[in-house]
Amino acid sequence: MSRDSDLFVCAFVAYLRPILEYNSVVWSPSLQRDSETIEKIQRRFTKRLIGMRCLAYDERVRQLGLLRLELYDGSIAT
Repeated sequence: MSRDSDLFVCAFVAYLRPILEYNSVVWSPSLQRDSETIEKIQRRFTKRLIGMRCLAYDERVRQLGLLRLELYDGSIAT
């Protein structure tokens, strides 16, 4: 078992993020709550990493080198 945050972030970006982005409401949300529901998955993931719980979501995303899903346009590979 590993507790390496970099490993978890790589796994998240490789396996979960494409599922969230593929044909989802993130590209063209008809309702704000649709976008927020998708973003909540990444918010929950980043909060569970060691040392990230006390940080604000934007700070966690910045430190981990991720983009908010609502800002992601598919042109940048992280």
